[in-house]
Amino acid sequence: MRQARPLGNFSHTHLVEAATSNLSRSSLENGGTVARRRFFGHLHWLVPRPRSSCHWLVPRPRSSCRLTLIITYVINIIITMAIIIDNPWEKQSQAPVQLHFFGEIHMKIEGSVALVTGANGGIGQAFVRELLKRGAKKIYLGVRDPGSLRGLFTESGKLVPVMLDLTKPAQIEAAGKVASDVTLLINNAGAVAFSGALAARDLVAARQEMEVNYFGLLALTQALRNSPALRSGGAIVNVLSFLALVTLPVAGTYSASKSAALALTRTLRAELKPRGIQVVGVFPVQTDTPAFAPLPEPKLKPEEVAAGTLDAVAAGEEEVFPGALSRGAADFFKKDPAALQARMSTSVHAVG
Repeated sequence: MRQARPLGNFSHTHLVEAATSNLSRSSLENGGTVARRRFFGHLHWLVPRPRSSCHWLVPRPRSSCRLTLIITYVINIIITMAIIIDNPWEKQSQAPVQLHFFGEIHMKIEGSVALVTGANGGIGQAFVRELLKRGAKKIYLGVRDPGSLRGLFTESGKLVPVMLDLTKPAQIEAAGKVASDVTLLINNAGAVAFSGALAARDLVAARQEMEVNYFGLLALTQALRNSPALRSGGAIVNVLSFLALVTLPVAGTYSASKSAALALTRTLRAELKPRGIQVVGVFPVQTDTPAFAPLPEPKLKPEEVAAGTLDAVAAGEEEVFPGALSRGAADFFKKDPAALQARMSTSVHAVG
C-alpha cells in the first residue's frame, strides 16, 4: 500500500496545478469529458458528484464550472489529510482515551505502582506476592498497623508500608498524598461480621461494614483522584464478593455493604471511562482466610483470587469471578438467579 507523502509547504497554487495536470488541453477543449470521468471515478466515494450546472452562479462555460468544483473537492480532501497528519492518534495527551476507544487499553502490571489495602490479610498478601512476581515497580501496603507486616514478605526494597484505617478520614487523606504516584489501586480491605438484620441487637456491626466496605472505598478513591490511577491509563480493582449479587442472610449486612460497593464500582467505571481508566469488580466466593472461617468448605485459595484478578486486569476485563468455584457459582447465577437465592436463603440467624 502506498504511503501518504508529507504535505510540507504545499500551496494552493500547487493544489490547482496537481488537480489540472491530468486534464490535457485537448480534453479541455472537448469539454474535458474523459479526464473528468477518470477524476470523479477516484472521488465518488468521498464526495457527491455534482448533478446540476452552476452556470447561473458564474457566467462561464459549463466545463470550466465543473473544473472549479473538482479543484475545490481536491483542496478540501488534501486539507483534511493535512489535519489528520498534523494530529496523529499516537500523541501522548490523547493516547489513553484513543486506545480505550478502540478497546486496546490494558493495564500493564510490570512497572506499575500499586496500592493494596488490607495488605496484611490473606488475599492482600496474595496480591502483594503476585504483583512482585509480575514485576510491579513499587507497592504501597495499606494496613492499620504497619507492625503487623513484620516477617510477612521477604522482599522489602519495593514495599512501602502506609498506615491506613479506612474508618479514619485523616489517615485516608495522608495515604492519598503519600501514594500520589499510584497507577494501580487495589481496594481489598474489608470487614465482615456475619450479622443478620433483626437478628442483630444494634447497628454497630452493620455500620462498621458500611464504613470499611463502602464509605472507606469511596473516600480513598476520592483521595487519589489526581493520581495516575484515575487520570492516565491506570486501573482500579475493587475486591467485592459474590454476596454482592446474591444475599446470604447469615451475613446479610455484609451482603448489603458489598452490594453498595458494587453500585459504586459501576458508577466509577462510567465516570472514568472517558479517561480510559479500567475499573474492575472482583466477585470471589468464600475464601480460605481467617475472616471467612465460619463458612463451610470448599473454599478458594487467596492465590487464586489474586492471580485471577491480575489476569483480568491485564486482559482488560471489567468483572472477574476468580477460580473455578467462583466461575461455577456465576454460571449457576446466570442460569437461575432465583433458585440460587432460594438456596442461599436457608442459611439464616434465628430472630430472638
